[in-house]
Amino acid sequence: MAHVFGLPMANHNTGSQVYTYAAVQWAASIRDYISLETITGEGGWMDQVLLLDGPYIKDGFVQVTDKPGLGIELNPDVVRAHLVPGEVWWG
Repeated sequence: MAHVFGLPMANHNTGSQVYTYAAVQWAASIRDYISLETITGEGGWMDQVLLLDGPYIKDGFVQVTDKPGLGIELNPDVVRAHLVPGEVWWG
């Protein structure tokens, strides 16, 4: 509906790196997407959930990956350390 009325799209991200990559994939499919607000990169375990070669936000942009799915790989050590009690690692 935003496109019909000539409005750009933007969304608010209070999630982890995983959510950021999901939002980037979604944004890449929308005409007139303008911005993604994110709190990732503030430090802490949620910024270590993914196995990355370096910073994934560069000059204010996230590169849309051409890998399958979200194009990310979870860090199993970080995920296991933060599972809800009773939850089992699925990877």
